[in-house]
Amino acid sequence: MGTELSRFQFFRGHSTPPARPPWAIDEDDFIKQCTGCGDCTQSCPHHLIKPGRASYPVIDLSLGTCDFCEACLKSCSSGALAASDSPWFIKAKISDKCLVLNKVTCHTCKDECEPEAIKFSLKTDGNLSIKVNQDSCTGCGACAAVCPANAITIQNSHQ
Repeated sequence: MGTELSRFQFFRGHSTPPARPPWAIDEDDFIKQCTGCGDCTQSCPHHLIKPGRASYPVIDLSLGTCDFCEACLKSCSSGALAASDSPWFIKAKISDKCLVLNKVTCHTCKDECEPEAIKFSLKTDGNLSIKVNQDSCTGCGACAAVCPANAITIQNSHQ
């Protein structure tokens, strides 16, 4: 996923690039290469990839978890999705709406995080703090999909 804001997106009033499927190339190149054919949206077994603006695919991780099955990658004939060492540079980010940060006991995100990237620690005042280990987070969306407060977003870690 590209780290620069696409001229395409900027001139249409968007401040950040949309979340593209795993293995999406840089946003500017993605817009040039993607044909909007819908093959990646149809191939996603979890139905997380949807047509976005101008039929360019976006991934909605609030609907579930990406298991990086590569179905979207294998279905893309345009080259807009290209194999690389890492499927993307998106990571979980926890907002102030987090129940733990508002002194309510909740561990759903931690329980769903297979790479155990979400950690809780006890602060000196007796409350819990929560942190995402960016090195361990895969950006799969499991935590965001189950968060009862919708406090977790999955976004480009290079922004």
